[in-house]
Amino acid sequence: MANWNIAQLLLLMNVVQQLLAGAIWLLVASTRVAPPVPARHWAAASAWTALVMGLALAEPWLGEAYAHSIANMLAPGLVMLLRIGLELLYRVPRHDAEHLLVIVLALACGMGGLLFEAPQWWPIAYSSLLAAFVLWRCLQCIKEPLERELGKVSSPMVILPIRLLALLLALRAVAAIVVPEASGVPIYVVTPANVAAQAIFLTAGVVVHLSTAMAVALRLVAKLQSLAQRDPLTGLLNRRGLQEQWPRAGAGPVALLAVDVDHFKRINDNHGHAVGDVVLRHLGESMRRGLRSSDLAARIGGEEFVLVLPGMAPEQALECAERLRQSLEAQPVRTGGLQLQLTVSLGVAQQRPGDDADALIARADAALYAAKRAGRNRVMVQRP
Repeated sequence: MANWNIAQLLLLMNVVQQLLAGAIWLLVASTRVAPPVPARHWAAASAWTALVMGLALAEPWLGEAYAHSIANMLAPGLVMLLRIGLELLYRVPRHDAEHLLVIVLALACGMGGLLFEAPQWWPIAYSSLLAAFVLWRCLQCIKEPLERELGKVSSPMVILPIRLLALLLALRAVAAIVVPEASGVPIYVVTPANVAAQAIFLTAGVVVHLSTAMAVALRLVAKLQSLAQRDPLTGLLNRRGLQEQWPRAGAGPVALLAVDVDHFKRINDNHGHAVGDVVLRHLGESMRRGLRSSDLAARIGGEEFVLVLPGMAPEQALECAERLRQSLEAQPVRTGGLQLQLTVSLGVAQQRPGDDADALIARADAALYAAKRAGRNRVMVQRP
């Protein structure tokens, strides 16, 4: 090692970096700090990268045919593993046909280059183009679910490093074609281009692993934020989540339905709290079933729920409340051999100028209590 040059040392640093990253991803997978299946794919991508770099490092002993050609033929596989891990993380449908196509093309180009003694630039060009294509398709597939989970402010922290790596790979392919004499110099030989390429690979390795870790961390933060805004029993918004997602001013008229289970204490006393929980989940599912994309459903108390209906006139809100009441009355709750007839009382209120969420909920509650005083299992509208 004392006789190694700077290009070889940089290659060795790349190998060590990827082996260390792979070990970290395996540790993360085993401790379930990150989803284990994607983390194992990223560990495999790191090991694959170390193998590719190791072959390039061993070229003086293995020869160009085994090292340079085979290393480049294997190179698209490492970004393919990176892509699969990201797609698994964001639950994107599998793209096995694309992956198979890339594998076939890499093998055909690699074996064809060996058989027909292709020039030195050929393996660099085709492997870099295939790898850039895999990353480009990865971004196309994960962008929408990534933005949906992380938002358009945080998602660029994951997207931009991958896009930059795809661009660098495409530029590497173009450089190999346009300046073929530079590609004829083995990567372990000290030239300005080789040293710069190794430094870029080293930096890109750090950036890509950090961006992947960022994807996991940001997704975990988004999940924790969602849990903080959700009722764990029904999955509906809680009071905090309702406040944070309340329709913005200027979104048009807002109607609110306050919903309360009739005689819920009697259900708990006669059948136990477990049955009461089943009733609440049944109500939550029934409310969620008819939601528009702009509507909000929340559990704000023990057996009290609200439906926020932006852009809905009072007459429409009344019809919506009556449909919900009738559907719940027509569908008994069945659990553990029991069949419970469930009814609800509802209060409807329309937002007035200057109303905040608490004021509108209070007026809908007043209508709800009027419905209970009138005999329950009915809808009452809060009047001016």
